[in-house]
Amino acid sequence: MHHSKSVLSLLAGIICAYFAAVGEHTTALIWWITNRTLDGLDGTVVVKLADAMHQHHLCSFRFITSTAGVVARRFKKTSDFGGYLDIVVDFFVYGIIPLGIAIGEPSFHRFVIVCALEIT
Repeated sequence: MHHSKSVLSLLAGIICAYFAAVGEHTTALIWWITNRTLDGLDGTVVVKLADAMHQHHLCSFRFITSTAGVVARRFKKTSDFGGYLDIVVDFFVYGIIPLGIAIGEPSFHRFVIVCALEIT
């Protein structure tokens, strides 16, 4: 499945928001890191790209993981739907994680901060 990374990223974001909402901050942080890592794997499997780039002595693995979308376009492993799905998942996750935090730590001050984050 070409878009499995985006689906897994979405699931990790939802799980992160859930654990934030129930006050399990360490577990929420682990799922947030998982979400961010999966989001960094845009396009195709980064390991294959790293191997290809390493064979051509173009750059390091760390550089590839931070620019995977650019590399995916270079190797023609992108699609319009994939780019759309990635951005929709990102915005959805960016919206639900602050809400999970606000639900888990209810106070008027936090609610105002989360509303300000959501508006921007």
